Amino acid sequence: MSKYNKKDFKKPEYNYIRVGDDYYKSITKVKADKSTEFEWRKTTRQSILDDHDRFFLRDITKYDAFCNVPDHLNYEQILYNNFNSYYPFSHKAKKGSIKWTMRLLRHVFEEHIEYGLDYIQLLYIKPTQILPILCLVSYDNQTGKTTFLNWLNSMYINNMAIIGNLDLQSQFNISYATKLVIAVDESKIDKNHVLEKIKALATSSDIIVNSKFITPYTIDFFGKIIMCSNYEDNFINAKNEDIRYWVRKLKKPEFENFNIEEDLIKEIPAFIYYMQNRKLNNKKESRMWFKADDIITEALQEIKKNSEETAIKHLKEYLTDKYDETNETELFATPTDINDIVFKNNSRIDPSYIRRLLRNKFNLKNADKVIRYTPLETEVYDYNLKEYIKNTKTGKPFGLKKDTFYLNNSQKTTKNDEKDVFLQDDKNSEPIENEDSVLPF
Repeated sequence: MSKYNKKDFKKPEYNYIRVGDDYYKSITKVKADKSTEFEWRKTTRQSILDDHDRFFLRDITKYDAFCNVPDHLNYEQILYNNFNSYYPFSHKAKKGSIKWTMRLLRHVFEEHIEYGLDYIQLLYIKPTQILPILCLVSYDNQTGKTTFLNWLNSMYINNMAIIGNLDLQSQFNISYATKLVIAVDESKIDKNHVLEKIKALATSSDIIVNSKFITPYTIDFFGKIIMCSNYEDNFINAKNEDIRYWVRKLKKPEFENFNIEEDLIKEIPAFIYYMQNRKLNNKKESRMWFKADDIITEALQEIKKNSEETAIKHLKEYLTDKYDETNETELFATPTDINDIVFKNNSRIDPSYIRRLLRNKFNLKNADKVIRYTPLETEVYDYNLKEYIKNTKTGKPFGLKKDTFYLNNSQKTTKNDEKDVFLQDDKNSEPIENEDSVLPF
């Protein structure tokens, strides 16, 4: 019989497991503030023998495979002899004040505060639910983006990863494959394959885990992507049909609290209590829970506008000037007309390309029959009359309506813009004393 008994293995120094053919050891990591957290780190059989003896190996618990099952309320470490790679939730609910937490969330989500609270609550009570890609953007520094990420990281610890663009470009994904929250900090995604990877991750239900020196394996995936960037209007390319993004443009707070992160960490137990007792404000209305129209923002619209092809931008700028100049609400032109008038100095654009743009990007159809029209309301000089007259011709032109191409429309406000969210308490939260329009950090 081994001199080591099962009771010994509850001690940190003997905390080893074997999953398949690989050994892992539970280690304690010390952070800069001297707080600690543990993680399972791969080790080798020989390292264990070096530290102990050959009898030690016999009593290491063996599991068939990893699983990835998130649960913050009824967590199980072992399921059908599978070792759960999702870490147990560290915080215990305790009733108390959530003053600073609510101020942070009101600052981040503003008119979308109820959707924001639902988003945070769904992370906790329904961790496998697919959610939108939350994007926090601002040209300014010190707007709360990093504070928000650090707060979430303090809540979910080993179940959250803060990564960079290079991590997304790498084939190795072990650093985030099992995580609930995947935060991409200071991001600007220039490469299409990386952007497509992010979009795929947002809706994927499984992932192939790639790590150095370990055979790839597939596990369930439920990661929620959060992106933070100082490039508020061009950090990604977003198409009109993209509904995965929830873009929040953050403003600079009016006041500072240099202890905001410490205050937020102290309130985590009370916020857990709040989430356990709060009723979700919105029912599930799509696979990402929220309706795309409910979380659309001007910041997302600006990104989509800036993501348009250069040719489309050029065409819209030209047509906008024409609408203003002529007071017309619809202009007519064939692809050849547009090529000759708008893109006459661009040899890379031809009528066939313009026709595809009009049909595929704007869903337009040309006239069914030959009509007489004035291409883009252009004029020609009549030497007999010695004046400019309309340039009329016949053909089957496209109708270019002002509603589609005009750029000078006044910005639409969202349905909640009229609310002063900084003066309102959340209806499900405890009363917050001295809650005014000032912000805490």
